[in-house]
Amino acid sequence: MLRYGSSNSLTKESDIHKDSLFTREKILAEEFVRSSLQETDGIDECPFSGLKRHEILFRKWGVDYALCPQTWSVSLANRPPIEIVDQYFKASPLSSYRATDEYQRSVAEGRISLWEGLIEWVEGRLFRYMGKEAYSFHDVGPKISGWVQKLSKAGFIYELTIDQPLPPVSAIPMESDVDVVGLFDVLQRYHEPVEMLRNSYSKLKPGGLVIGTCRAGSGFDVLTLRGASDSIFPLDHISLPSPLGMDLAIEKAGFDVLEISTPGILDAELVKKMEDVIPKDQYFQRYLASQLDEVSQERLQQFLQANGLSSHLRFVARKPETI
Repeated sequence: MLRYGSSNSLTKESDIHKDSLFTREKILAEEFVRSSLQETDGIDECPFSGLKRHEILFRKWGVDYALCPQTWSVSLANRPPIEIVDQYFKASPLSSYRATDEYQRSVAEGRISLWEGLIEWVEGRLFRYMGKEAYSFHDVGPKISGWVQKLSKAGFIYELTIDQPLPPVSAIPMESDVDVVGLFDVLQRYHEPVEMLRNSYSKLKPGGLVIGTCRAGSGFDVLTLRGASDSIFPLDHISLPSPLGMDLAIEKAGFDVLEISTPGILDAELVKKMEDVIPKDQYFQRYLASQLDEVSQERLQQFLQANGLSSHLRFVARKPETI
């Protein structure tokens, strides 16, 4: 059984984020977080391992992120109020901005090649574990209409349903259990990822697959840049598992783990780009960033991928045939 793997596909951050739109997005996100979340005492247990946490890794926009002592998963130190999270994603200036035609179109243009690669990967995993057929597919939490349009045209899907979408994407209710549940960059938005996985489990036929992606808290750029990272937003990033944390969460939800990999493509580029704000006590990382050229940057990224150290995680798990 393959549980951990890697990928060598590389791209550039500029292919994904248009500077002007991304800057506006960050401003709106920070304004909401600072005005809506209150400081709390203590640290909640790790949502992946369930262990007591004692170490604050960093603070971003007045919100603390804590480190799991067992798995190196990273998540908000305290559970944010559910109503605040819902407002952030569905009824805030940020959510309205993300629903605009300009934002949706720009994101789709920047990510089309990434989406094509992701759909190709999904197709390969489904054919490997379920055979070369067409399947009912339940996508959870999509936020870009272009992604839904792209996914709906995949030849391995005969029926696509949508659950818990963000504006402007609309839901498409499911009428019966499905073959596959997709969780693409959605688990990180939940304080209780195990419950999210259990919900997916309940919607699958026996032998069905859950397949998805997630930001990884144990990745090189997150642990190096910490609060200075441009790619970590409270509340977009509430729970960030490590590969071990993801493994534990999947098994707690009742699934059999088939694959966990970290085929990230941007860690080395992001650290190089942000080398001036690497925390002063990170001497090795500061030195490493200062020495990176284009060739060594690509080699470093390949090393991170192969050793489960990238900040982008993929997973595949199966609901047992017999319960």
